Amino acid sequence: MEKNLEFLNEKKGQSDKWGCGCAVINSDGKLLLGLRCKKTDLPQWSFVGGSIETGESPFEGIKREIKEESDLTPLVVQYVDDYEKDGVRDFLFICKFFTGKPFPQEGEFSKIGFFTLEEIEGMELFSYTIESLNILKDKGYVK
Repeated sequence: MEKNLEFLNEKKGQSDKWGCGCAVINSDGKLLLGLRCKKTDLPQWSFVGGSIETGESPFEGIKREIKEESDLTPLVVQYVDDYEKDGVRDFLFICKFFTGKPFPQEGEFSKIGFFTLEEIEGMELFSYTIESLNILKDKGYVK
């Protein structure tokens, strides 16, 4: 039975703790990762994503995060799954259609680029990215 996805258009309430992440995949099948650079962060690689703002839907939030963190403009964003982690409901998306070239945005990433799964295996990954990557593998989005 297919999951009703109407909740993806709901707006986040002020007390909701919602996050979003996206596996941006280029035409070569490589995944976009950025090296987190905020002072409070460990130097870990991460998918684009972050907090969904009050009044935003998950779709609006992830489109904003992709642009803010990578300077890419998403054309099509597809919902994959959602899960709870550390008290936050996290929505996972993939984006295979976008315009622009990734550029690390100040205050977000110090480096950004597309990587193969083999390259990613040797990288220090952010915990949410590990969780998301496992879901993507389980559902057959990445191999």
